[in-house]
Amino acid sequence: MRGLLQAYLRRLKQGLADARGEFSTFRAVSVLRAADDGTVIVCADGDDGLDNVGVNREFLLDALAAAARDALVLELGAPTAPLAIRRPDAERAFSLLMPVRLED
Repeated sequence: MRGLLQAYLRRLKQGLADARGEFSTFRAVSVLRAADDGTVIVCADGDDGLDNVGVNREFLLDALAAAARDALVLELGAPTAPLAIRRPDAERAFSLLMPVRLED
């Protein structure tokens, strides 16, 4: 699962924003996976996969808000490698997120 994946994040933003208020007392983790068509899926509980990447939900929402675009490019490598969220119109503007180790 290497390379650039174009992520249409309207649904992702809405799903994460809806869940944002549910977890105020502990660090919530969002689990992401790249679909075959290049979009990014927010995984449901119990959706285990070797290529799933966990990120801190608050940091992800902050990165999405900072990008302020409907379509973004999400660079994913290994589940333990940093993620980059880039605006397609400005390669030098990006957010870097460190993944969260998922429980086995």
